[in-house]
Amino acid sequence: MVKLIFLLGLLMCRAAVGAGNELTCYSTEFAPYVISQGNRITGADVEVISEAARRAGLHMHIKLLPWVRLENELKRGNDSEVACAFAYTHNDSRTAYMDFMQVPLKYTRYVLFAKKGRFPSFTGIADLKGLDVGLRRGFVVPGGFEEMRKRKEVFVQEVDDDLSNFRKLAIGRIVAIIANADAGQNAIAQLPPSEIVMLEPAIVETPTYLVLNKAKHLSHWLAPLDAALQSMQQDGSIKKVREKYLTRNETPP
Repeated sequence: MVKLIFLLGLLMCRAAVGAGNELTCYSTEFAPYVISQGNRITGADVEVISEAARRAGLHMHIKLLPWVRLENELKRGNDSEVACAFAYTHNDSRTAYMDFMQVPLKYTRYVLFAKKGRFPSFTGIADLKGLDVGLRRGFVVPGGFEEMRKRKEVFVQEVDDDLSNFRKLAIGRIVAIIANADAGQNAIAQLPPSEIVMLEPAIVETPTYLVLNKAKHLSHWLAPLDAALQSMQQDGSIKKVREKYLTRNETPP
């Protein structure tokens, strides 16, 4: 199957190059994956996607939009200027307006952060019943947590950036945060010394993907991008980028 994706991608790449090979892909600032530095946008995801696009024969441009607005733009279909975005978890509702790659951009671990000693024997999301939990606005945590949220068994406080949540946790305004493991560790590193710790086991571990606006009819780029991403996994390019930006090694795809 791996070889089939790769070979198909090479063939599709040859057919696609020259047939409109400029693409702008959007995300939101989300260190260490997407980092805005003045007029420059960098980060682990940005570097991986830019190199995959180059190998696929695409001239890729990266722009930023707030997370909630970005998904709303994709829902608008052809009425939106957004043709490409990252990084999204796969669910049935999103497939109505997003074309997903087969090869994940990365595997995301959603974990719980809390003050040391707050959960002396943490076993999973059931321990969060009745508590105020921080979450980045617009994020969907796959699995049982969303069901708890719908049943109002947990009280979610949303903010626009992870650092704001960790500041609230540090002063006791919330009791825990569910966040991407790497993003959470990045936020902790920016705070004064605190007793915030990352708890195991993970709430969920799930693949996240680059997606294309289904209404734009750009699916011919999926196979070339899949093949490029796969070649980067095989030659160690993705591992090198992660080591450059991440404070913790991810589970390899």
